[in-house]
Amino acid sequence: NLPLPQAYWSPFHLAMQEYLINRSGYLWFFHDHFRRSVEARYVPTPRAKCKAMFGLADFYSEKISRDRRQGGTYRRLSLEIADEAVRQAEKTDDHQLIAQGYLNCSGTLLSVGMGIGHDNPQHFKRMVGMSQKGCELAREAGAWEALADGLVRRAGDETLVNPEFGRYDLIDEAIRLQRRHRRWEALRDALRDKARIGMRLNQLDVTEACLREADAVEERIKNPDHQWPKIHRHQYWGECRALQGKWRDAVGHLENALKGAERFGHYDGINAATGWLGLAWCHLGEETRGMQMVRRAMETERNMLQSLEVVGRWLVELEKLFDGRGEFKRALESLWLAEMIYEELQHSALARTRNVLKDVAARNPDKYERLKKAFNPFKAEFAGYCSLWGLPPLKKSDKNPILTPRGRGWESRAVFNPAAWTDGRKIYLLYRAEGP
Repeated sequence: NLPLPQAYWSPFHLAMQEYLINRSGYLWFFHDHFRRSVEARYVPTPRAKCKAMFGLADFYSEKISRDRRQGGTYRRLSLEIADEAVRQAEKTDDHQLIAQGYLNCSGTLLSVGMGIGHDNPQHFKRMVGMSQKGCELAREAGAWEALADGLVRRAGDETLVNPEFGRYDLIDEAIRLQRRHRRWEALRDALRDKARIGMRLNQLDVTEACLREADAVEERIKNPDHQWPKIHRHQYWGECRALQGKWRDAVGHLENALKGAERFGHYDGINAATGWLGLAWCHLGEETRGMQMVRRAMETERNMLQSLEVVGRWLVELEKLFDGRGEFKRALESLWLAEMIYEELQHSALARTRNVLKDVAARNPDKYERLKKAFNPFKAEFAGYCSLWGLPPLKKSDKNPILTPRGRGWESRAVFNPAAWTDGRKIYLLYRAEGP
């Protein structure tokens, strides 16, 4: 994902400029004959073509979180390319290549589905199915690297449509494969993935043990890439220490993670470190500073990254903060908003959030019911961060149809193609109509 050096790019562009056309910043072949000629020269076989598409899909998936303006375009491109790679692989009898196609596409679906969109449940359902089929084919073909990567994904995907989330036996099999083949970098990453699952399930003893083992494995890697792994190490340890209530230790790790992510311009990393660092400062008594950071992170998540999963997680953590201070109303409203987000995303955290709400309701049932009746998701303190438009999830009206033909004039025969707009007080419809 680094820019192509000028010394390489300039000669290429000068040699190819009469065969290329610039469309909105993207270079395309001027004629399809040129594209076919290049494919015949550089990707002559289905395997070569699939490998190239795997790389392109991964490239665009990574760009989703790095380019705030083009994220939607990268989502579309990465999924189109991954789907085409699967179609190309399925034309062969190579089970290993087909398995790689399924697993590559499942990873792309995960990246695409993290955004806000009505298609997310379908993306996640396809992802789960492709991960399972990919693992089966990889096992049959003896492709242990692809199998290990697929097992990690199956155990780590946090959606309600994935019944395998949190299955340590799957990720432990992947860890054994990586260790047996001395694939140390992949082993380190698998251990950190298991640590992340432990955090989600609040099994922090599992998390800490995995992070310590991952640090030990890191020391065995020859000529390691110290940049990204170091950032991930600090982020994971920071979140672990925060969940353990060791907020001062968490600050040191999270500040290091934030500096590293800012150096790379990786918005996901910047936002994760910022939000958790804000929570840490709140717990350490600097609430003004901390809440500013948390709010900034939630706003970025909503507007730029267009993914609400992490907003829900911070709302759950804010509930713990408010509950510890006896702010019952703020705590409950945070949890109700988190429940709303997880229900919309079909996220595995929905059941855990509802269990917490049951415990809270059992402690003070009368006050809980009173606040529940008065709760307005449009006006809650953090409501503005809970959807792309700053509104709760849209629900189909029980008064449909809203518009119907009426009178004898310009809208008497048909009304159609409405668009809605709101100024925060009223909702306006702009629509087409047909009359005599």
